[in-house]
Amino acid sequence: MRLALALTTCVSVMALATAANASAADARSAPVVNTGNGQKEADTDAAQSATEITDIADIIVTASKSSAQRVVEAPLAIQAISGAQLAERNIRSADSLITAIPGASQSEQLGEFLRSYSIRGSGTGGGIGDTLVGYYLDETPYIVPNAQFAPQPRLLDLDRVEILRGPYGTLYGAGAMGGTIIYHTKNPDLNKMTVDAEAYAAATKSASKAGYGAAGAISIPIVNDRLAVRVSGGYDYRPGFADVYAGAPVGTPFKRDANSVDHRDLRVVALWRPSSDLNVKLQYQHFDGYQHYSQQMSSVKPYYFQDWGTTPAYEKTNNNLYAASIDLDAGFATLTSSTGYVDFSTSYLTSINLAFLGGVGELGNGYDGYSFSQELRLASKSGQPLHWVIGGFYNDAKNAFSQTVDFPIPILNGLGVTTTRTKNYSGFGEISYDLADGKLVPLAGIRVYHDDRNFTSVQTAAPSTSGSSSPTVVTWRANLAYHPNRDTTLYFNAGTGFRSGIVQSQLQVNALLLDNIEGRGALKPDRMRNLELGFKGMLRDANLSYEINLYDLRYQDIQSGLVTSAGVSAFASLGTAKIQGVDLALQWQPVSGLTLGISGDLNHSEYTSVNPAVARGIGPTVAVGKRILNQPRWTARADIGYTTSIGSDTNLHLNASGSFSDNRLNQFGDLTAKTAIFDGNIGIRRGPYEVEIYGQNLTNERGPWFIRQSANPSLIGPPTPRTIGLRVRLHLGD
Repeated sequence: MRLALALTTCVSVMALATAANASAADARSAPVVNTGNGQKEADTDAAQSATEITDIADIIVTASKSSAQRVVEAPLAIQAISGAQLAERNIRSADSLITAIPGASQSEQLGEFLRSYSIRGSGTGGGIGDTLVGYYLDETPYIVPNAQFAPQPRLLDLDRVEILRGPYGTLYGAGAMGGTIIYHTKNPDLNKMTVDAEAYAAATKSASKAGYGAAGAISIPIVNDRLAVRVSGGYDYRPGFADVYAGAPVGTPFKRDANSVDHRDLRVVALWRPSSDLNVKLQYQHFDGYQHYSQQMSSVKPYYFQDWGTTPAYEKTNNNLYAASIDLDAGFATLTSSTGYVDFSTSYLTSINLAFLGGVGELGNGYDGYSFSQELRLASKSGQPLHWVIGGFYNDAKNAFSQTVDFPIPILNGLGVTTTRTKNYSGFGEISYDLADGKLVPLAGIRVYHDDRNFTSVQTAAPSTSGSSSPTVVTWRANLAYHPNRDTTLYFNAGTGFRSGIVQSQLQVNALLLDNIEGRGALKPDRMRNLELGFKGMLRDANLSYEINLYDLRYQDIQSGLVTSAGVSAFASLGTAKIQGVDLALQWQPVSGLTLGISGDLNHSEYTSVNPAVARGIGPTVAVGKRILNQPRWTARADIGYTTSIGSDTNLHLNASGSFSDNRLNQFGDLTAKTAIFDGNIGIRRGPYEVEIYGQNLTNERGPWFIRQSANPSLIGPPTPRTIGLRVRLHLGD
């Protein structure tokens, strides 16, 4: 009740201010691209770069797939952060990006590369099964069955990031139940050569070595206005800061500052525009990285691993993306074809002390496979009151999960490989119509999805098993948007999302049956239903942009991992939950050069029904009326930025941010720390050159912000310690 009252008050105040500003807003001209609400549009290229638009309300987004539109006019719970804003706010990784998303958090972490994230409570089932947040690199989805991976693009290559909070299943299908993060990369410049470069060196607290890295990009027009190529890449090294003890944490460590990380990336993209009606984009991206040991350690005060023996532990990854997209202006509509292929290989080796297996031993896991995707869609063109998009999607993917066990008592030793394959396809569409000269826009959409999924499991000391499933799922969306003027949007959105069900062996099914749990070789897809009221706008006279969202999520058939009474790890549907909350984002420019921003989320979550037998296998904290796992009750972020001229063609810029998060609960009743992480940077730009000093985690927050278990043994994850660095940048071509 207090949450709804607070939102109603905020909405009322904003509505009064917006109404007073409406006529002035309508009278102004500003860049508009395909607004989709019937208002007149400026003659602006739909591919206009978000980095060229300084006002956050005027950033162009394409997440609706039917048209490009200003973010302030998009009737979605959507954020858009330009590449320039990412740099200014010192957002350089997925970890720091997550802090800028209201209601988002890291739900699982092993090392630098194996992580999973949650938006609005979607991570309560843990890091199992398919991803709960959809990740896209341009038009290519990262879809990996029975694993949770995400692309890792370089900031230098990003034009903007679009984030959808909550399920938009008609547009993005399976694997985007909690939300969708779309990384839009920079295209080659068809008219001029551009060069970008950066290098940095940094000192990290508790590390004996310096961190460093360098990256560069060059765009070359081959045929003016027709064909261009962009090549980019880089290397980064982060020093280790945690010691390793073979046994108890006493005496001299086996290794000091052991958990260092290095990674490399390369991207090549070609853009061909043979005519004004046709665009063809070909893209290749490579990423590989290696971490010694892990981010999941025994202690964060001080940082160390204990009982690791002499195991040369690691986490490593290697993946490649190949993509082709074609956009054709067919006159009455735009035809888009997107083809993508991702191959991946990620593995880790870790050590753990288990008394019942004789002490310290080794566990190794690996994920190897591919994912091919093809989407074909047709979208209406602007200028008419009827707007629509219709399309089809196909995905063929495989993931071979391997596990090795080596302990002094060899009862579980050996190798096992479980291979999951999926061939899924779907058809989708959305339609909307402008009423009252585009001020009122109703929308309806549907997606029908079918998944043919199977697996085989081969174990050293057990018979081979297999299983399959063929679910068909229907998702829908309904939306009603009201645009009193071009700088204000009020909308109601209702929609659903889902995730394909995990498949498991007959051994796991039998273990569940012994505990009186309905054992399924293939779990039901878990689903989420969202009801949302949103209000966003821009008060141009006050230089204030705002967004407020009130949401009600219902989560059913929650896929969860548990340990049966027979000691076998298995999967089952836990029950249902609800998450109700409010998101808020404000950005204000009180004077020229000064920008203030705040964002946050406040929510209440609880389980509304649980299977008691499944709950017992998960942990003591899972019960009806209890807070759901892996969900902070609030998150917040504050940003301040200032830019001023200090001479001819010379600017000074300062930025600072604070990211705050409530604790999160795990299945054993452990609570992560409430965290507060402060970053900042100060620099000078002169012509094409830039030099800045930056700091991350300035107060050296240790967390932990992730706890798998707190004892016997402890497995916890901290933020990277305080890091202070010097960065130089170069940009040529403007």
